[in-house]
Amino acid sequence: MELKKNELTKYDLTNPQRNIYLLENFYSGSSLNNICGTCFIHSTLNFDLLKKSMNMLVENSDNFRLHFELKHNEVQQYVTPFSFFDIDIVDIPDISYVDNLENEMQKKVFDIYSSDNNFEFKIFRFPNNQGGYILNIHHLLGDSWALGLVAKKINEYYNLLLNNEINIENSEETPNDSNHFSYIDYINDEQLYFSSDKFNKDKEYWDSVFNTIPEIATIPSKFSNVNNNISSVAQRSKFDIPKEKIDVILQFCKNNNISIYNFFMAIYSIYLGRVSCTDDFVIGTPILNRCNFAQKQTLGLFISTLPVRFTIDSEDTFIEYAKKVAVNSLSMLRHQKYPYQNILETVRQKQSDLPNLYNILLSYQITKTNTDGCNYDTRWSFNNNCPDDMQIHILDLNDYGSFNIYYDYKVKKYDGKDIENMHERIMYIIEQVLKNANLKISKINIITRSERRKITSKFNKTKVDYDKEKTIINLFEETVAKKPLDIAVICNNKKLTYDELNKKSNQLANYLAKRNIGKNDLVGIMTTRSLEMVIGLLAILKLGASYIPIDPTYPQERINYLIENSNSKALLVDDFTFNNVENSYKINISLNNDFYENENYNNLNTDITADSLMYLIYTSGSTGKPKGVMLTHRNVNNFLTGINNVIDFKANKTILSLTTICFDIFGLELWGGLTNGLTVVIASDDEQNNCELLNKLCIENQVEMLQTTPSRMSYFLRNDEHLEFLKHLNVIMLGGESLPEKIVDELLDKSPARLFNMYGPTETTIWSTIKEIKGVTNISIGKPIANTTCYILDKNLSLLPSYTPGFLYIGGDGVSKGYFHMPELTLE
Repeated sequence: MELKKNELTKYDLTNPQRNIYLLENFYSGSSLNNICGTCFIHSTLNFDLLKKSMNMLVENSDNFRLHFELKHNEVQQYVTPFSFFDIDIVDIPDISYVDNLENEMQKKVFDIYSSDNNFEFKIFRFPNNQGGYILNIHHLLGDSWALGLVAKKINEYYNLLLNNEINIENSEETPNDSNHFSYIDYINDEQLYFSSDKFNKDKEYWDSVFNTIPEIATIPSKFSNVNNNISSVAQRSKFDIPKEKIDVILQFCKNNNISIYNFFMAIYSIYLGRVSCTDDFVIGTPILNRCNFAQKQTLGLFISTLPVRFTIDSEDTFIEYAKKVAVNSLSMLRHQKYPYQNILETVRQKQSDLPNLYNILLSYQITKTNTDGCNYDTRWSFNNNCPDDMQIHILDLNDYGSFNIYYDYKVKKYDGKDIENMHERIMYIIEQVLKNANLKISKINIITRSERRKITSKFNKTKVDYDKEKTIINLFEETVAKKPLDIAVICNNKKLTYDELNKKSNQLANYLAKRNIGKNDLVGIMTTRSLEMVIGLLAILKLGASYIPIDPTYPQERINYLIENSNSKALLVDDFTFNNVENSYKINISLNNDFYENENYNNLNTDITADSLMYLIYTSGSTGKPKGVMLTHRNVNNFLTGINNVIDFKANKTILSLTTICFDIFGLELWGGLTNGLTVVIASDDEQNNCELLNKLCIENQVEMLQTTPSRMSYFLRNDEHLEFLKHLNVIMLGGESLPEKIVDELLDKSPARLFNMYGPTETTIWSTIKEIKGVTNISIGKPIANTTCYILDKNLSLLPSYTPGFLYIGGDGVSKGYFHMPELTLE
């Protein structure tokens, strides 16, 4: 083939070049698009001939002489005439110095619009006159396959020169190579493709593949606030797969009639799908995009990206899935010439803000570069940039039969330990499927044995002894015996000592018993925030009955639903809430009257067990009808044990009760206070929502502990003139919502209190996890409290790795009895 001589003809960028150009603009000023490769020649060298062979390469390869110009926001390229160029020779003592040369070269930022070459050669020489060369080339001029061709062609030319098979009369003459191939031919072929029936058929195929839009899958990160615009700066981690392991994999693939490429694609896609919680996603994979012999011998940029769509059925066996991957890959390869950018543009017509179809790229490259008569090795150097979250390269560049796996990852998103852990998981997945090709995908473990032990034996090592048979009444009455004259509760400028509170609740319980209310009955309580509310709660429990908290501010429809659904035997109200109840209700008892003051005030000694229902609390109903959750005395006893194990309640004297009775965290304020001998300061309805009144209440009563939600705390913080109480707090507990950094920052600045973040659903008794927050960098929901286990599982109930989103499963003594009159939902 004769090289076209019209070297100043302008050409459009090829589609692979266009993709690189988009990256060049997005990461302007970086060396992201540098490709750097090194060739080590294991023989004594004639370095003048080596220079000559490199010049021969450039003269006979028009891709090296491509230059670019930008006019009217359009980029075109042209081929410049060849001129002989000199190449530096660097003398180095040993191979370790090559790394420094590579690092120095690959940092070079090419200005593609300048008159300089968009490539650079450097020769290195060892003391024994062996050595090699490094090539750094802009991606617009070549790809990894081209680097292999470069090594092959240079060493062919070098052998011809060394063996005098080419005559050179002048040191700056280079012979023509009649076997060269032109990149211009590919440019022209691509233009013909765009107007062909093949292009239209490929478009139809890809339109059908992406008729729907898959989720963007990525490997989760421990780092927060990661976005798609983070720097391209990256690092590389390298792992070797020994030949013995590769031999087993190759035999497995042969036995099951799949390629090693599809084997690894299946392995990594299973992992990616599981850690991304999706069964429908895309992995990018570079394809050679050289469709005939001539293109495979042509230097230049051909490689493009194929968006491989994976749909995983977790009930498939591994080999069934791997064969589906193989069929799917083969189908996509038939349509590989269609530009990825065209696919993306079509998808963006449905979802305009879609940045990409994938965040993870997997490449598989085996390149045999050695030439007869010359013993050499090549390696590909990393330029410390990565456009994707992660690029995984499975390589055997010298066809040795042992594989290297390179993980290139953005340093703003991952660190080396993340990659090491992930690779160990991948190897463990491989170990499992090699033992059993018919293992169901749902049964494949994606965490290692050591990770499993850490999660089950260390993280969830929460066993703490406590008296499981004691009820909350037992714990309260023990406190009464120890601190009878201490103030138990304050509300509306009224106070009750522990002894007074105990006696009044006994008297009310005896009165209720005469109204035929007793053990195992359900009793609603709907009062304003008052001392009577606390007396009523204790009285219900002392009878062995269970209370149903009802907020009087609820809509009448919800109040009616809770009363009717629970079929409660009686309803305790006060003069302010009496009118909220329909007159037809069975027993309405207003606690404002002293009707029970002549009843017996001694403890009732009711036979209550720890398994007895303590309260029935209804969910919000945001996903349907409100559901009643049944909590026992043992549930609450264990919860208090768990919280006390982290926060020493007894070291404090007062706790503020700010929460509505119908929010389950009210249980921490009241029962945590009364079983530990604290004074429970109950904010009235007015004090709950008025910062000035609340500040006054806390200061006057020397409140030391406070629990609330982040949103309510944010409301307090906006009223800066009424924050004096924060300076006197010892403990602040926040939960029920995500905890913003801003609130943490402000509280740590304005209060000396220890700050705790809490998490837990109603179904597992108030809070299930706790974490002391000491700064904005360590915000999390922490670890499970005593006798509680927390596992992050996927939809197949398999354990997931750290930092991976999934479903939170909570077990232990805090798990409630279930949903009231909903056995099927409870079982689920």
